[in-house]
Amino acid sequence: MPILKKISLSSSLFLLLLLQQPLNAQVTLFKKSVLDSLQEHRLYGVGGLSFLFNDDGQAELFALADASFLYATKKHTFEWLSSLNYNSTDQVASTNRFHSMLRAGLFRNNHEENSKVLKKKRVFAEPFVFFQWDEKRGISQRWQLGTNAVYAFRSDSGNLKWNLGAGVVYEHEDWRVFSREKQLIFDTLPPAFKELVRTILGLDARGHLIRDNWRMNFYSNLWFEHRSLSLNLFLGLQQPFRTPFEGLPDIPFYPYPKKKFPRVTADLSFSYRISRYISLITRYYMQLDKGQLTQFVPDYVYTVTQGISVSF
Repeated sequence: MPILKKISLSSSLFLLLLLQQPLNAQVTLFKKSVLDSLQEHRLYGVGGLSFLFNDDGQAELFALADASFLYATKKHTFEWLSSLNYNSTDQVASTNRFHSMLRAGLFRNNHEENSKVLKKKRVFAEPFVFFQWDEKRGISQRWQLGTNAVYAFRSDSGNLKWNLGAGVVYEHEDWRVFSREKQLIFDTLPPAFKELVRTILGLDARGHLIRDNWRMNFYSNLWFEHRSLSLNLFLGLQQPFRTPFEGLPDIPFYPYPKKKFPRVTADLSFSYRISRYISLITRYYMQLDKGQLTQFVPDYVYTVTQGISVSF
């Protein structure tokens, strides 16, 4: 009986402290006019600095820094996206997070003689690698490796362009199960009990939980530009093949959700150009991610930021 009580206690502690999966995004800050006028062997870049307006009980000031680079060849494009959320007032830095993505548009361009601008194809392949670290949500590492087939609705003379993508992604996660404060408490427990908890919950020597999954990946990316105004809307859906809790201990008093809920993401970027290189930018980010391992965190999260972007 004491062993069973320890098992129940450790399982409950694990479920209470495990946090929601972090945010994923694939939006680019490049405007439609830039993407429509790509030239061969030229490097394009855009960077943004914003401040967070949504309420947070642990800090007063957030800075959100974004950077993107794009390089085009005769046939392909290569893009690197990154975003850093930095909290300057939280001493434990629990809200800091970073993500980075490298993706390619294979056979996306069609070079025409006597033309500096690369003509875009309507269908192309889009492999990508994604990395994320999130201190608050307990993700030491999240890797995604996948590929999409993209269909592009294009109108060189219009104000609108639209990409539709569908593919598959492999996801590998390294969860830091306990917060840094709770990790200190866990480390003070007797070694035999700590080893029991690790064995039951499948933790490694660091107390981390390794998970992996496959997901279907669908997205829609729309660009609109008129004079100084520019809008970029990204909508994404990732449907898991397996539930996130598959293979974990069965705990009768804790009802796991039985459905494989999709992860739904929306990222809206609205900018107003004030000079050739500088724009004011407002961003709205939302994600709905139900069916996680714990029921003690919100399924819905969002951020609103306001700042400037610089491009070259």
